[in-house]
Amino acid sequence: MLTDNFETHANRFLDVSLAPKDRLQLAQEIRESIEIVQTSEYGNFLQHFIRAFNTYLRGTSNEGSPYFVQPGDRFNTESPSYKTRSVLLEILNRVPTTEVLKPHAPDLLKLCMHLLDTDDEDNAVIALRIILDLHKTYRAQRPGG
Repeated sequence: MLTDNFETHANRFLDVSLAPKDRLQLAQEIRESIEIVQTSEYGNFLQHFIRAFNTYLRGTSNEGSPYFVQPGDRFNTESPSYKTRSVLLEILNRVPTTEVLKPHAPDLLKLCMHLLDTDDEDNAVIALRIILDLHKTYRAQRPGG
């Protein structure tokens, strides 16, 4: 169960020697601990996990990345890497769009736009939901918005 030391958990998630099934299990543990976003630790959670999720999700479609996954596995809904990406998107879709998230919103928006190009329809739908939530919450706060 994820309770503290988010930096350690995020670094473990990004450990290139971590087996895909173990990475999936860690992502599921993070998802199961999502109530942490309702506490004062939310900012710390975002600081470490937005970066880790961004690195991993972008890396699965980048041949130069240690997280690269061949398209056959990346689009196979039974593969651990596909399930991991889906779990990460579920987590990102469930984080509250509050002032604490606002500094991370531009990076999250860019990540979701990237996923629209590189992922399948199921994950693209979740990415679109995230984009819509970010737009709905922060558009009035943009200069000239």
